[in-house]
Amino acid sequence: MPVTALRGRNDYVPEEHARQWSAHTARFTHRQVGSHFPFRDDVAAYCAAVDVLMTEAVHAYQEERNR
Repeated sequence: MPVTALRGRNDYVPEEHARQWSAHTARFTHRQVGSHFPFRDDVAAYCAAVDVLMTEAVHAYQEERNR
């Protein structure tokens, strides 16, 4: 199962902590979006990031299905 960690640019959680999720999946990505609470403080940036992730997932699914 792919995992994407969304982390705020000025987050108090260190980037290396977010990247530890990579130990639990073969497909890990990390994106920085807004502040620690991007879904509250920067809704547009958070929604745009989720939109990109969903679009990528749909395209990957379609490519896999067409093989």
